[in-house]
Amino acid sequence: MNTEDELKEGTVFAGCRIAGKIGQGGMGTVYKAYYEALGKDICIKFLSPALARDARNIEFFMREARSAARLDHPNIVHIYNFGQENEVYFIIMSYVEGQSLSDLILEKGPLPVDKASEIIIEVLEGLGHAHSKTIIHRDIKPSNILITSDGRPRIVDFGLARSISEEKQLTMAGEMVGTAYFMSPEQGLAGTVDHRADLYAAGATLFYILTGRHPFEGKSSIEVIHKHIGDPPPNIVLIKPDVPLWVSAVIDRSMRKKPADRYQTAEEMAGVIRKYLKEGMSSSNEMSLDIPELTQRIKDTAARQEPSRDGQAAQAKPDRSATAPPPPPPPPAGPQPRPARTGPAVQHAGLHRSARFLLHLALSLAAPALALLAGSAGAGYSGQAHPLLAPLVYKPFVSLFCLAAAGGLFAWAQFTRHHRFAFWHTAISLAALLAAYSAGAFIHGSAGFDTVSRAFLAASMSAMGATMIGSLPVYTLFLVIAGSFLMSSSRLAAKAAGALLYLLAYGALYMYLRPGPSAAMDPIYFYVSFILVLSAIAAGAAQKSFNLLLNPPVLMAAALAVLFVGLMKPALEAEVAAAAARDDERVKVLRRQEIGRRQLLAAEEITEFDLDGRPLQRPALPDIDQVVPYKEPAELRAMAKLNFVRAMKERMGADTASSGALLLLAALLTLLANGLYLSEAARYYRQEEP
Repeated sequence: MNTEDELKEGTVFAGCRIAGKIGQGGMGTVYKAYYEALGKDICIKFLSPALARDARNIEFFMREARSAARLDHPNIVHIYNFGQENEVYFIIMSYVEGQSLSDLILEKGPLPVDKASEIIIEVLEGLGHAHSKTIIHRDIKPSNILITSDGRPRIVDFGLARSISEEKQLTMAGEMVGTAYFMSPEQGLAGTVDHRADLYAAGATLFYILTGRHPFEGKSSIEVIHKHIGDPPPNIVLIKPDVPLWVSAVIDRSMRKKPADRYQTAEEMAGVIRKYLKEGMSSSNEMSLDIPELTQRIKDTAARQEPSRDGQAAQAKPDRSATAPPPPPPPPAGPQPRPARTGPAVQHAGLHRSARFLLHLALSLAAPALALLAGSAGAGYSGQAHPLLAPLVYKPFVSLFCLAAAGGLFAWAQFTRHHRFAFWHTAISLAALLAAYSAGAFIHGSAGFDTVSRAFLAASMSAMGATMIGSLPVYTLFLVIAGSFLMSSSRLAAKAAGALLYLLAYGALYMYLRPGPSAAMDPIYFYVSFILVLSAIAAGAAQKSFNLLLNPPVLMAAALAVLFVGLMKPALEAEVAAAAARDDERVKVLRRQEIGRRQLLAAEEITEFDLDGRPLQRPALPDIDQVVPYKEPAELRAMAKLNFVRAMKERMGADTASSGALLLLAALLTLLANGLYLSEAARYYRQEEP
């Protein structure tokens, strides 16, 4: 049966009445039909007769059709039936009233960020459902995404285009080029392909529907594939400047060359996009710094102050034409109080102090900004260098210049202080520089980004991540440091503020580490840790001199350590139990193998006799418990602890990267350094007052 010649309108095939052809490509032909058993319109897709001559293609076609038929999701076209009839292989799927995403882009042009993001989120939700069923699409692209009349995307052709062998694909004129535009590097290298190839294609699709251009162009499909394999993804901000920077970060991560560097699940990628949309990040509030407004405010303030200065000058200048005033009356007898210091001299001193503080503030902000630029110089480069060393390896001139400038501004800021050296002020300022440099070094940005764009991306992520739970460890550290400084003050109000910061630090750490509903914290740890917090507050309230034992920071650190142990103990015990279960399964498997091996040896054993005709006794085999023993509990616990610590490090590292916590820490430390400057200046000027 020839599908191109014999399936006319009204023909009944596999229980479906053909309504007409709606599409044809290198894979085959698609017809619209009426499925009489279901009473609804459907589509029938036929495998091309040319491809059906190869048994491998038929095997792939039928196997993937069976897998796709298991999918039931609102963002996936449903498959009702498949099989063979009259030597024609077919798939019956739901009919979508609408157009493909590629046709939509050709008709209306690139989509706005919010609409494109909503479409990709729903596509990722459909992919997540398929991946949960161990089904990989392998050919995500705009032409395989149908947009319904109500705007909902639905994925088609699961396992069809990518089930055919790569050799056949390369010979199909036109078909391979359409696929190559969205092909992952591992597919181009004919390597192992998993669900992360779909995430790569989803990122390329997002790039296309936002710009109307493919990420990589070429004169042939081979050239396009080579670019997917070797070239970094283009910076979408350079093509479409009004796109928010977070979109560029999402595309860059989803299109990493190594699958391990991409988003690991469709749910993760969709969650990141959904978070940015929920927070309402638009291009305007990411890229505008409102510098003109700030400048205008300064000009307005200067204009308001100008009349008062003119008035003071007029009062100070004597009127030479006026008659000399009479001499003042003699002062009354008795001691007179010293008049308050007023007038221009005091105003000039106040202006000098304010200018000095503003200079320190500007320098303390500019130095971390330059450190951020230095760290951002090496972000996005792959290689053997550690992220902190990458700027010095890949862009040594830029990074060293920025570091030198940051160091110069740091030294200048120290000279604006009234006491040239104070340990805590210097240490906190240096920590802010290191945190800013690390924030730039660890930012996820492609090599196509320039240094300033990566630094601005880090600042944007830090601003957005300020309210994320991943930033709570940073807040905990800052609250403890700031609370400790307030506790060392002699003022009761400062001590009360320090006590509040200690309680907030305790709550922040608890919120970050709190166990799930299945794991409860032992109450004794809570009681002990909270008593230590109260002890730290009491020690700070009563402290008049340094005491190592009754030291508020030490007691607070002990409280947080006890809280950490208490919250993590259930998770650690769960990891130990999981390790024991894995070891039990390992022993069972190995013992079954050992028993089978012994039975095989016994069956093949030949009895031997000595010279007297007596059978020789073979030495007994060792007990199977000795051959395959269980691991010692201490060893299991040590392994579980190692895995637990590794998991915690990975979690905190991921939270730090996703929330921009390092730059947030740099900002908070800079704020604290300026607070210390004000406190030091207040003490200095009190001592200078007569």
